[in-house]
Amino acid sequence: GIGVDYGQYYGNLFYDLTPWKIASDGGQTQIDVTIEEGVTTIGKYTFFNCPAIKSLSMPSTLTEVREYAFQNCSGITQLNFPANITTIGRSAFDGCSGVEGTFILPANVTTINNRAFAGMNKVTKIVIHDNIVKMENEAFSGCTSLKELTMPINITSSGDTGGSRFAGCTKLEKVSLTKGCGNNLGIGVDYGQYYGNLFYDLTPWKIASDGGQTQIEVTIEDGVTTIGKYTFINCANVKVINLPSSLVEIKDYAFSNITTPPTNIYYGGTSEQWSSVTKNNNSITISNK
Repeated sequence: GIGVDYGQYYGNLFYDLTPWKIASDGGQTQIDVTIEEGVTTIGKYTFFNCPAIKSLSMPSTLTEVREYAFQNCSGITQLNFPANITTIGRSAFDGCSGVEGTFILPANVTTINNRAFAGMNKVTKIVIHDNIVKMENEAFSGCTSLKELTMPINITSSGDTGGSRFAGCTKLEKVSLTKGCGNNLGIGVDYGQYYGNLFYDLTPWKIASDGGQTQIEVTIEDGVTTIGKYTFINCANVKVINLPSSLVEIKDYAFSNITTPPTNIYYGGTSEQWSSVTKNNNSITISNK
């Protein structure tokens, strides 16, 4: 059930000599791929550069899609992942520009690797489950039609430029930040300028704000207790931020250079609860709904 790896080097099968790649290069425009039950792993480069693939059916037994397996399969319009999948490799679906509409990440995946879903420029909504704790560089870069995003507030990156995960996503209108999972449940990551932090000017809401999107609404969902450092700094075009009653602390400079109004910040709790929230170096005026 473990697919072979195709590649460019001695010891691997060449991906451009697979029967489906030969058919695609030869002018075939309609290839339907069905991977049967019992297969657990799709190998590296298996369907690399096969734009003629129009549909993909994955088995319930599948647990891993390796690096570059479906890169540039621009003919695929839908990705329906089985529940058991746990690993999606680097650039596995990079350049699958035919995928459109709502894209929901598999619930059992915990890490989104580099450029795993980059270049899906017809996707309008992305849902990242609370089980996902790490997202690598450029994971969703080039998803230029993205308007709605749901993601855990505590999702991290192993690199200091992890915020570039959403490079080019300038049409974003609505963001929902969930509590996530694990030891940092409900605790937002810190954004900053230094190695070891995510860069605040590369958050998805800052990229959209700088790109000219003028009506961005962010909802921090119930269960979140902490907003990390620099989270919304300099985001002049974020017009609405909804804060939950579960909030306990807002860390340094999270709301620096945001003026209320034109940005409206709403709080879901009582005035007494709001007064007990630790605000650090933040001056925040709550708007009335």
